[in-house]
Amino acid sequence: LDKVSDAEFESYDHVFVASAFEADKLNARLEVPVTALLQCTDPNLFFRDVSSDRPQDELLFVGNSRRHLRPIVYDAIESQLPISIYGGAWDGIIDTSYVRAEHIPNTELRHYYSNAGIVLNDHWRSMRQSGYVSNRLFDAGACGACIVSDPAVGLVELFGDAVTTYESQAELKEVVTKLTSDPGLRRKKGEAMREIVSREHTFAHRAKTIVAKAREIAAAKDKQPQIS
Repeated sequence: LDKVSDAEFESYDHVFVASAFEADKLNARLEVPVTALLQCTDPNLFFRDVSSDRPQDELLFVGNSRRHLRPIVYDAIESQLPISIYGGAWDGIIDTSYVRAEHIPNTELRHYYSNAGIVLNDHWRSMRQSGYVSNRLFDAGACGACIVSDPAVGLVELFGDAVTTYESQAELKEVVTKLTSDPGLRRKKGEAMREIVSREHTFAHRAKTIVAKAREIAAAKDKQPQIS
């Protein structure tokens, strides 16, 4: 958002931003209305689909390093948790024995999320602090995955305790150990996420919001007196 000037924002009839926190900040200084339009998922691509032909990872992380040691990966490795990583550019950053593959086709990803015991999620610092909730939460959640994540602004308001968060390396090991030993709890959290995402966070929901706002704006303009 730092690349968009206030003047550019004000040139529109309405602004959507993928963070409720940022929407509130923008509303405090702009005249144009700003509302949150969060990330979401495609339920035709992400749904619960357990497959015996795909790996059944106990602790799954899907993501590239971007040449940084991502904290949740570091915490899992340092805690000697059985993390399986799928993503690229991890060489020279971690022991690559943790990397199972450098890429999963998007059309196959639901099988990995559905099969996993626990899916790990993280946010880049700027996203976490500004309330841009990771798209992985919506995709993995649609598959009924049990998710452990770093905390982020707005995450609890969205998902309640369906997503388990951790604050420290010791707490990560504690929550993963607890969830691993309790399949019923994992299923409960996964089903809660699946229900929340399917009810509120698909592309159809977002499209409906955009169309409704466009119609509202158009109707308001039609009511404005015409200057001849």
